[in-house]
Amino acid sequence: MARARESTIEDYLLSQCRAHGFLCLKFVSPARGGVPDRIVVAPGGTVFVEVKRPGVGVHVNVALARFS
Repeated sequence: MARARESTIEDYLLSQCRAHGFLCLKFVSPARGGVPDRIVVAPGGTVFVEVKRPGVGVHVNVALARFS
């Protein structure tokens, strides 16, 4: 079985967010490394999402936070 690419997983995340009426924003910060890939805004709160393909861990510099 072929491994999924990060872009494929990110596309799936985006499609599911749209299907559920959530806002899924691409987060880009050229001046800073270690920022999450996406910000998902839903009625219940905001979540920062780092997308990784299966078998790849999140780098230690990436800060994940959830605000409700």
